[in-house]
Amino acid sequence: PAVDAYVWFREFATYERYKVDDILIPALGAYLGLVMIRHLGGRWVPRRNLDEAHVIVGNRAFLPFLRARHHLASRDDALRFSLIQFFRFAERRS
Repeated sequence: PAVDAYVWFREFATYERYKVDDILIPALGAYLGLVMIRHLGGRWVPRRNLDEAHVIVGNRAFLPFLRARHHLASRDDALRFSLIQFFRFAERRS
């Protein structure tokens, strides 16, 4: 919840696009994936395209980098594509 609130207050959608695409999305997606691995026992499946890299939890694949991209698109999307909702969904499905 703290990351969701921080992103909502900072309005990263107003930042220069290269900063969001090259720095924030990879960092936030990697963080979300690592949290899922540590707490849900998932494993990484790397791909050449970062948005396609996913974490396997149970019998499902989750796309943390794509979720981070949607989450940082706008202030409204920070709520609509909440990271904690994504994690809780994965937690219920594992």
